[in-house]
Amino acid sequence: MQGKGNRGDASKSGTPPKIKRDRFRSLDRKKRQFIAALQKGGTVYHATQASRIGRRTVYTWRRDDAEFAAEWDDAVETVVDQLEQSAIGRAIHGVEEPVFYQGAQVGTRRIYDTALTIFLLKMHRPGHYNRAPGDLGDGKTPDADLADRIAGLIRAANATIPRRADLDDAAERP
Repeated sequence: MQGKGNRGDASKSGTPPKIKRDRFRSLDRKKRQFIAALQKGGTVYHATQASRIGRRTVYTWRRDDAEFAAEWDDAVETVVDQLEQSAIGRAIHGVEEPVFYQGAQVGTRRIYDTALTIFLLKMHRPGHYNRAPGDLGDGKTPDADLADRIAGLIRAANATIPRRADLDDAAERP
């Protein structure tokens, strides 16, 4: 007859005691919570806060558990992919910015980030855009520096945006 003290005894069934199985399930659940929070927030700080797990604990898990470390890396890679996609979208489509006149919004204009565009080009086409100015890799000199070409494109795009004087005239009309 088994008493309460023998309830989780591993020697009879060959399986770990129930308490240990529950502890491991809980540990796996905590790890999954952390990975989900990391994938959502992108930083270890925010993931530990959201999952209520200490930083030291998650770094110990990362060191000792190769599968957990791989899931951690995948979560960070997912966040970086999302950031990259967002940056590409902002570089291509710009960002709407409100235009105010005398405290009231009278319109919007689209702003493009030249530095972001250059960075993305260098990242995705390093063989072409990470060269020294004037070096096309074939001994020829370019007609203009990449930054000048991009700035020209942005100036052309911004030429279609109404100027403040135009907005002032439109605001004064009845």
